[in-house]
Amino acid sequence: MPVCEFFGCDNGSKRKSLVKNPKIMLHRFPKDPILRDCWVKQIHQYGQTDEDRKSINFNSAVVCSLHFANDSYVISSGIKGRKILKPNAIPLNIHSMIDGIVCLEEFITPQKNRSSCNEPVIITSAGKFSVEKLCESVVASADHKSKEKYRINLFDDLEVQPLDQSLENKTENSSSYQNFFFIQKKKVYQWTPEDISSAITLRSISPKCYRYLREKKNFPLPGLSTLRTWAAKFPIDDGILTSVLSLMKSKGDLMSTADKLTVICFDETYISSRICLDKKNERVIGPHKCVQTVIARGLVSNWKQPIMYGYDTPMTQELLHQIIEQLHNVGFNVIAMVSDMGSSNIGLWKALNITIENTSFKHKITNQNIYVFADVPHLLKLARNHLIDKGFVLSNGKYIGKGVFEELLNLNSGQDFKLAHKFTNKHLLVEGTGRMKVKLAAQLFSYTVSKAIEYGGEKKLLEDYNWKEASDIILLFNDWFDLLNTQHKFDKGVKSYGLDETNQNDLLEKMNSFIKSMRVHQKKSLLPFQKGILVTNISLKNLLIDIKNMNGLTYIITRKLNQDILENLFSFLKGMAGCASNNITALDFKYCLRWYILGKHSHLVFSENTNTEDGHEEKLLNDSECITSELFNNLELSKEICNGQLEMESHNTCLKETDIPELDFDLLKQFELDTEEPFNSIEKECAEFVAGYVANRFFNKYPNLIAHSDKDKPICWTDYISRGQLKIPSDNLMRAVKQLEIHFRSLHGDNLSKAPNIFKTLTDKLQISTQDLKLPLDVLQCLVRTRTYIRLNNLNNQIMSQKFKKLETFKKQKFTK
Repeated sequence: MPVCEFFGCDNGSKRKSLVKNPKIMLHRFPKDPILRDCWVKQIHQYGQTDEDRKSINFNSAVVCSLHFANDSYVISSGIKGRKILKPNAIPLNIHSMIDGIVCLEEFITPQKNRSSCNEPVIITSAGKFSVEKLCESVVASADHKSKEKYRINLFDDLEVQPLDQSLENKTENSSSYQNFFFIQKKKVYQWTPEDISSAITLRSISPKCYRYLREKKNFPLPGLSTLRTWAAKFPIDDGILTSVLSLMKSKGDLMSTADKLTVICFDETYISSRICLDKKNERVIGPHKCVQTVIARGLVSNWKQPIMYGYDTPMTQELLHQIIEQLHNVGFNVIAMVSDMGSSNIGLWKALNITIENTSFKHKITNQNIYVFADVPHLLKLARNHLIDKGFVLSNGKYIGKGVFEELLNLNSGQDFKLAHKFTNKHLLVEGTGRMKVKLAAQLFSYTVSKAIEYGGEKKLLEDYNWKEASDIILLFNDWFDLLNTQHKFDKGVKSYGLDETNQNDLLEKMNSFIKSMRVHQKKSLLPFQKGILVTNISLKNLLIDIKNMNGLTYIITRKLNQDILENLFSFLKGMAGCASNNITALDFKYCLRWYILGKHSHLVFSENTNTEDGHEEKLLNDSECITSELFNNLELSKEICNGQLEMESHNTCLKETDIPELDFDLLKQFELDTEEPFNSIEKECAEFVAGYVANRFFNKYPNLIAHSDKDKPICWTDYISRGQLKIPSDNLMRAVKQLEIHFRSLHGDNLSKAPNIFKTLTDKLQISTQDLKLPLDVLQCLVRTRTYIRLNNLNNQIMSQKFKKLETFKKQKFTK
């Protein structure tokens, strides 16, 4: 039978000589590691070593009820009314384990084998406890102090003391959720606004996850009915959200004038046309086709807030001025407006008299200019669509179209090492939802594609497609998009607009000149996307001048002048409702938007006087707002971590020494005598680019992997595409790459072998054939992994391309039948 872990306490023992008390209960140690450590610390505060603490068997160890305070128990609701230990109870230490002396009386032992004697006892909630035995247990556990001293001071020490100071520090520094485990009762009747908003954020991520953490893992989270009760207090009827604006006013009192410079952006998204019934308001909603949503965001400060939504509500001049006036009334000054080039928004531009010559309209209250911007990612997609579908006719009469891109794909076909390796058929065959992806348009108008076309032209491989003009146009779009899409002051080598104003204005003027003189094939006038580019460029220059004069600002982070936050909002709401594309209903949109506002923007809604740090705007859910953020962070495996594990596994499998039979040495001689070049001219230079990537990874560790500069050597693809940071591999490394290609084709052929340990097999063969090169093992392993993943990506691209072609063929057959 287990015995109480308190030193000197024999409760639980089978020794008949000890006085028994039927009211004493034995309690097992809790499973929670934090609470368990608190128990151990209280029990072993005196006289025990670290070895004693480690020797506790928590599966069977117990603590008797004499060592808990009276308020550590609750009475069960059953007929017998048993006392139950609270789940957050902590035993008292040896000097404070009695919660006050209730009374002193004489405990008379039975007169069996000895004479009667009087013995003082202490009555606790668990029963009577002998003072004499308590003194003996205390003295026995403290050899460094005398028995008399403990006997004299015992009664002075018999009062409840606070928990250990380290435990107090933990409680003070922990969140309200963590405090629950230490000081709260089992049920919490009053949740703080911060608790509710964090719980709403978690519930917005996944209701299933919320229920799992609350019901299965016993996380202290409010019930879903509690969240619904709190959320119901916040009005969210369609129209301008006046409740949000009133809270923004309180928040704005803590913000500077520059922080309240506001950009409004609006867009429509399609929703389900089903009719819904709002039970709470007893109101029928629908059928509706789309919903208009307006978000206000800071130009300088990182904040954003949905302020209006309306079903089948086009943005009109009157509604726009009403929103601007409402924001002004709560202290936020609108200086810019962003929209896409949809037909309804083009009508709004006409109503506001927005043209290439006039890119702003007046604020009705302040009479300041409000500059109009078109959504730059949307403009880039429109430019890509017109280039692929129709082509561009330049001012000199030359035509740039789809042919030059198709010829570039033909140069790369049938080989793993490619110029502009990210460029594939899917960038040209964009249909349906593919036209909505900005990534494909940005990769088409990229620096790498521009240089690949120019390189192929200079090698006389693209003579018939006006390759020089095509390369210049693609590079111009790439530089323009980089400038109009900065997220930080210095974003991947691109300075925000205003930090290099002369060169940046030259780029804008160059873009304006090209757009004005260029025509889409078979079109005689400027199309809306061309006008949008011109208006955006002019507005950007004038906006910088205004904020310099009025606010002393020197640059603009240009991503704040696009609609990415609206696209992210729509995706988030549809994901929250479990809907795809336009299947979200009008009712779901309404209440998911409320969950979004209350969860993400909780400090605006529930805590008006709190000024918290703002996260990056592109991240919809801030990890610090959620109690279980660490759980999600630990569960998310990034690509870098996966690659790191892969490298470690590969390294470990290759460390073993391998006995090489003589037959392999004979094969090695055959490889050395084989003078066949494994690459053609294009593949060779692309393989050199890949080898330079590997050399750059190990540059600090093995500097000899980098080749010395040779001015007499003809320019290669790596030199051509480099902006000063790419490395040229050494001759030995390139010889190893060629040997690897021979082994790779021998093992895999045109596919990938399904045999196990393909990394190790290739590495062993490569290590044998490159012994004279004396290349490090980790470099060879990296070469093998990189080459394998290049083949893997190409095979996946081929599979996706075949599926896409089958789908297109099926659509054509269905249309013609």
